[in-house]
Amino acid sequence: MRRIILATLLSLCTLAPARAEDPAPALQVTGAYASVPRPNAPSGAVYMTIENPTATDDRLLSVSASVAAKAMLHTSSLSADGMMQMLDLSEGLPIPAKGTTTLARGADHVMLMGLSRPLADGDRFTLDLTFETAGKVVVIVTVGEAAPVADAPMDHSGHGTHSTP
Repeated sequence: MRRIILATLLSLCTLAPARAEDPAPALQVTGAYASVPRPNAPSGAVYMTIENPTATDDRLLSVSASVAAKAMLHTSSLSADGMMQMLDLSEGLPIPAKGTTTLARGADHVMLMGLSRPLADGDRFTLDLTFETAGKVVVIVTVGEAAPVADAPMDHSGHGTHSTP
């Protein structure tokens, strides 16, 4: 009789309890790279792709970089007189639900001002992204003329998780 009771209890333990579906994965940031600035340049730019697989709109509110005194969200825009100009995105950058936002040359980007050291091809540094909903996300940025080829998606659950450089 003990064996039957024990077998029944063990089989009940292996059944998973009924639960709500797991939440959608957090934001994914991929392809983060900084263009190689000209020698002794005091500024630089960072580009990346941000995917929001959740059902909730989010907003990139602010950025900071380990290699710059100041980092800001900017967009490039063509003025009425045909001149390219950079505008501060002081309200942040919308990241739509179930959508992808790309920061690219000639468009939205992160501007690094007051570089603390020269940036050379192949260098890496951290960039802290602060989102309205997802919170703080830390990414590793590679300096080069294009996104890193071997770039793999990283888990950005809002707790600053990132790959080791």
